[in-house]
Amino acid sequence: MKSRAFALLTLLSIAFLATGCGRYGQADAAVVNGHRITLDELKVGVAAAKAEERQQQQQQQQQQPAADDDASILARQRRVLVQLVQQVLLEEQLRREKLTVSERDVEARIAQIKQQFQSEAQFTDALKAQGLTLAVLRARLKGSLGVQRLQEKVVHVTVTGAELQAAYGAQRNQFQQAHVRHILFSSQSQPAADALRRARAALVRLRGGADFATLAKQLSDDTGSKASGGDLGFQPRGAYVPEFDAQVWSLKLNTVSEPVQTQFGYHLIEVLARRTTTFAQARAQLKTQLEQQKRDEAFQDYIQKIVSAATIEVNPRFGKINPATLQIVDEDFFTPPTPSPKPVSLTP
Repeated sequence: MKSRAFALLTLLSIAFLATGCGRYGQADAAVVNGHRITLDELKVGVAAAKAEERQQQQQQQQQQPAADDDASILARQRRVLVQLVQQVLLEEQLRREKLTVSERDVEARIAQIKQQFQSEAQFTDALKAQGLTLAVLRARLKGSLGVQRLQEKVVHVTVTGAELQAAYGAQRNQFQQAHVRHILFSSQSQPAADALRRARAALVRLRGGADFATLAKQLSDDTGSKASGGDLGFQPRGAYVPEFDAQVWSLKLNTVSEPVQTQFGYHLIEVLARRTTTFAQARAQLKTQLEQQKRDEAFQDYIQKIVSAATIEVNPRFGKINPATLQIVDEDFFTPPTPSPKPVSLTP
């Protein structure tokens, strides 16, 4: 199942400037310009966030994390509450700009996501794994589409030729790539002297006509590339550790190097091809990147101006708003330097 299927579920991450203090109900986690964010809403968001964290850990094959302590629970509650505050502020601005997202638009986006799953059952299981319901998914997608339309309406940017040239120069290494294969003789699983001896013996065989890929499958200690004959594919300049990378960019094509020592052991390296993407070839890609970067920065400024006068009241059981970052931090009167405040239970 593809993890990118849920990349569309997250609203754009935006930092806001906000101030506020005042009354709030005991059932409220926060009040934003008079709009209540209830503890129940926060509870739902926290459950979804925790489920998403667990799925990411499973996809990355990380060990099962230890049980949450008070500090990690409170940190998650604060992160989710900030997201809910952001959502309220964005929805207000969408109404001011008279921008709407139809149910048809949302359903079309859901259909796109479903196409990345083999069946409706897999899609439903993925929702459950992230602690989501179809209704919550629809709400998130509606918000995400609304933000995109707001950005399209209020932000207009241009990119100059000089900016494109500067970006090409700054990313030059990414546009220089080499197709490499190697055989690793690890110095971590055996003495370095033995690794070097094996490397030299293999080099003699290669120079005597042995097939590189066949030897790599037989001898390489790099489990990641061994099955493919040591093939690392095309990688940009600077992708490898310095000693390896220097050899990649100085070695004659289709020639096997002397044993090259790195922190991993000794390598026999062969460069099959090198290629460079010219400025003309990269221009369209760079233009797209710079335009998006400028749009994000301009939209950030736009949102900050809109919300500078917003009133945000957070229940002090969670802390207080930091006006500069819209992070929820400890209340001075509520929390001593140590220990950290206990998280609020969101279960019945």
